[in-house]
Amino acid sequence: MSEWFTRRSPEPPHPFPHSIASDEWVIVSGVGAHDADGELSEDAAEQARAAIGNLAAVLERSGSHLGELVWFRPYVTRREHIPAVDRVLRELLPEPRPASGALTVVELADPRMKVEFEAWAHRGARLTQLD
Repeated sequence: MSEWFTRRSPEPPHPFPHSIASDEWVIVSGVGAHDADGELSEDAAEQARAAIGNLAAVLERSGSHLGELVWFRPYVTRREHIPAVDRVLRELLPEPRPASGALTVVELADPRMKVEFEAWAHRGARLTQLD
């Protein structure tokens, strides 16, 4: 039997925790770009940058970091935001980057949101680029 721990701080706007972690894994639910006051930029690239910062903070509170990501899923509300979001992800996610799927969705929980990220980190993971 493995033990899992959840984190709900700061209190999420929905009934689920921000992350759940075991000795091996940290799974992070949808992370947006909201600041401590609940505000967020109208710019998709700035939202992506802030959301990566929020993701990094959730991982750190669980004893992990961006370099241990093995799965990353961005949700973007408009296809035309993808190039700007991709530029930010190339800049902020360490190489080699995790596996990823990308989804364009109609909208997210907060209608001001343009991006949201989910991620899985494996403690001690060391990704190696083979090709």
